[in-house]
Amino acid sequence: MTEIEIRRPADLGRLIGRVRTSRGIRQEELAEQMGFARSYLAALESGRVTVQLSRLFRVLRALRIRVSVSLDLTDTTTQSPAEESGPAHATR
Repeated sequence: MTEIEIRRPADLGRLIGRVRTSRGIRQEELAEQMGFARSYLAALESGRVTVQLSRLFRVLRALRIRVSVSLDLTDTTTQSPAEESGPAHATR
């Protein structure tokens, strides 16, 4: 199992694109299976789209990508809320 650190939406989009191509699935095929326009999937993979979580999780399930989140419970008085939870990790 591969673990990849996700810090920005574009990181997750790139992961989706890499997994899709490594499995020999074209954007058109996956978009049709999901009921999306191919342009939406392309934007998702490039990190250019604000995605609905339900759509994101449908794509992740279709590609068998499991997402886990690490939470650091140490003193966070000097960190912003975005930094508190640390990066998300995606495994495939």
